[in-house]
Amino acid sequence: MRNQHAMGTGVGLASGFGRLNQQGLDEPVIAVIGDSTLFHAGVPALVNIIHHQANATICILDNQTTAMTSFQPHPGTGQDALGTPRPIINIEDLLHSIGFSDVTVIDPFELKAATDLVFKAITSPGSHAIIFRRPCPLSIKTPTAVDVVPLVAISENCKGSNCQICVTDLNCPALIWDAEKDRAQVDPALCVGCNFCIDVCPHNAIHPFGSSNQRGTTK
Repeated sequence: MRNQHAMGTGVGLASGFGRLNQQGLDEPVIAVIGDSTLFHAGVPALVNIIHHQANATICILDNQTTAMTSFQPHPGTGQDALGTPRPIINIEDLLHSIGFSDVTVIDPFELKAATDLVFKAITSPGSHAIIFRRPCPLSIKTPTAVDVVPLVAISENCKGSNCQICVTDLNCPALIWDAEKDRAQVDPALCVGCNFCIDVCPHNAIHPFGSSNQRGTTK
């Protein structure tokens, strides 16, 4: 079962779903929330999870900005909207103060370790918090020259509509679908060269642009 609602609502729903084991629910409960939304609307729901001892895993996407609405600062960034230095509210300290005993910080680009961490959390009883911490690449990207080139390229190994993991599961805005050619394409204006898609692709079809593995690449 999947629910998608307004800002912060997922954690509140998790606090309820995480108690349904008493009614026979044996599926894991996972909620996802961003760092700025956590400060904006997530704290009361986190308190509920601990207070009611809900079995839930909370995944906090800490990209150290408010990416949804133009990269404004928030209480975890160390400055206010005018750029004045402010105390940093540390997310893991906040979680510990509420009562979370299982709090882990990991780089989401450590794909295998991050996957194993989530699996361990959702298959263990209790309340778990995982902070996926990595700066948003769009907030730190250096402006490029007029002649924009992609930083990754897709080779002939792409399985087209028989796969589509990069555009349906990863959902990177720089990876777009070309229905006519039946394959993924790279939007060079949006690609920031993080190379995460290289690890996600199960067919070894994505490579750094200009590499020797780029044979058959489309532009």
